[in-house]
Amino acid sequence: MRYVAIKLDTLQFGWFLVVCWTLWNSRNAKLMEDTHDDPLSLIQQARRFIDAFWEADVVIGIVEKTSSPAIWRPPPRGWVKINFDVGISKEQVVGSVGIIARNEEGSCIGWRAMCFPGITDPMHIEAVAARLAVELALASVWENVVIERDCSGVIHPLECGLIEPSQINPVLLETHVMGSSIQRLEWSLVRSLLMYLHIT
Repeated sequence: MRYVAIKLDTLQFGWFLVVCWTLWNSRNAKLMEDTHDDPLSLIQQARRFIDAFWEADVVIGIVEKTSSPAIWRPPPRGWVKINFDVGISKEQVVGSVGIIARNEEGSCIGWRAMCFPGITDPMHIEAVAARLAVELALASVWENVVIERDCSGVIHPLECGLIEPSQINPVLLETHVMGSSIQRLEWSLVRSLLMYLHIT
């Protein structure tokens, strides 16, 4: 494997690993389920996987470049910071959300990961993620919370309390009402971090 890694460039080595992984899965399926895949179908499976991988890193929107490196900054003492990320699979027609909460030391003190079949609109899944972040804070009985994300279409309305009619209006309204039960809740729009909405 080391020899192959030295001889191939990064893209070729990636292809090599995906083909090996596909062959390994096919071998397991043959041993466990007595199935048989022809070589051409295995190459096609590997190709689909590679294509999906490259399409997954689609950047939504333009983020202004800064000279300083993008780093996570801890919340003030006694506060909890919640960050979330979302992904969409157009092929499987599902949206996914990942949430992580950290204290002032950067230690993970809570998390959630969920899938939402049928939700493939980027703004909708962002709004759902914001609601889940508030739900996590409420369930954990945290009193001082900052929720951070780079999606201005969700963060600004929740920060200002000005929620205009839209497809995601009901989700944002529910999130705003739920958030009012937290003693101190701040919404923070991240401008310096380059975040991705993963679409496959």
